[in-house]
Order: sequence, then C-alpha cells, then structure tokens
Amino acid sequence: AEFITHVELHRPEKLNSMNRAFWSEMVDCFNEIAMNSDCRVVVLSGAGKFFTAGIDLTDVASDVLSPEGDDTARISWNIRKKLFKFQEAFSVIERCPKPVVVAIHGACIGAGKTSSTLL
Repeated sequence: AEFITHVELHRPEKLNSMNRAFWSEMVDCFNEIAMNSDCRVVVLSGAGKFFTAGIDLTDVASDVLSPEGDDTARISWNIRKKLFKFQEAFSVIERCPKPVVVAIHGACIGAGKTSSTLL
C-alpha cells in the first residue's frame, strides 16, 4: 500500500531468529526508512509460523563467549562493543520518526519481545 513500508524478518527455516546479518541490516534498514519521505508508517512482521525465536545463539554466541582480547579489560571492552551493536538494532527502531506497527503472530521469544515492547 502507498506510504506503508513493510519490513519482514525472513528466516522462516530458523524461526526468524536474529543472526549477525539481522543486527547490521536492521540498523541500515531503519536509518533508510527514517530518511524516506515516501514512508509514513512501518509494519514489522515475521515470515513463517513465528514472529521470532529471538537471538540465534548458534550464530552469535561465539562473539560473546569467545571475545577477542589479550586481557580482561580488552575482552570486556570488546564484549561491550558487541552488546552495543545488538542494542542499536532495537534503538534505531525506537528512534524511527515513523510509527512502527509490530505484527506479531505465533511465538515471540527473547529479544523479539524486547523489540515489540519498545514500540
């Protein structure tokens, strides 16, 4: 429909779990939407039977569980940077100047619940 932008989590085979690509693509997507004068409202949905199963732990766990660094301070700093990157994927939605409607269906687990309650 005119003036409506549809953003779909599209990993139905993984129950739309949030992988590394999700964290960067959501930021890019919503920054673009914020600047798009042809968009007046955003609908966020998930493909398949779940809205989202949350964080894809098989994909991102190694980033947090095996961080780079030679000492505790550097390891902690690297974990902090990764967590800020994860948080930015939700913060960019919250800052979006367009209304965002989350069309939740099926399960909405973990980080998916976070994204839906921000709006």
